[in-house]
Amino acid sequence: MSVLTNIPVAGTPGILGAEIEGEAIAAFRPIVEMLGLGYSSQLQKLKSKSWACGSNKVTPDNRGRRQDKVWVARKNHTK
Repeated sequence: MSVLTNIPVAGTPGILGAEIEGEAIAAFRPIVEMLGLGYSSQLQKLKSKSWACGSNKVTPDNRGRRQDKVWVARKNHTK
């Protein structure tokens, strides 16, 4: 089981992150939107990179509903 946490980023509401199976991950959409980029085009680019480690994980929203989100490993943020 993992715990979702808000990772503070100056000038933003923060990024949704977690540690799952020992790996630090962050939700992809908020990162892309924070940078002012298009989610769909960035997701296509992410999927085309051999080094990128993105995955879909189901998480609950604030009302307990299940949501499928794209997560990226922390190591992808520094490439």
